[in-house]
Amino acid sequence: MISGGFGRGRKPHFSGSSAFPGDKAPWRQFATKATCKSVPTTDKVKKPHRFLPGIVALREIHKYQKFTELLIRKLPFQRLVYEIVHDFMADLRFQRSTVAALQEAVKSYLLDFLSTLISVELPL
Repeated sequence: MISGGFGRGRKPHFSGSSAFPGDKAPWRQFATKATCKSVPTTDKVKKPHRFLPGIVALREIHKYQKFTELLIRKLPFQRLVYEIVHDFMADLRFQRSTVAALQEAVKSYLLDFLSTLISVELPL
């Protein structure tokens, strides 16, 4: 006899040697199912957790916004500023506080720009 319905793409289930659908399946069917379940499968390796793209970048941006120190070291930034300014005017001098203020403004601009760029890609 056939037990189970034919709806929703199910295959018909034929019980072993039983003539009635309510009877239990033969013992050997239980034995094979039990052995299949008890054998551990080593094929599945747990994947490491991965964050969605941009989540870690946003976390780093928030960390660096709270960070009070400068992101770029003072002397390399000062050399870069002098190199850029030297292309326009050769004999130009800066006060130390001017370079520090410029560096802080560049840091703020970069962090704001990167956080805007990330938030456009990932709506949170």
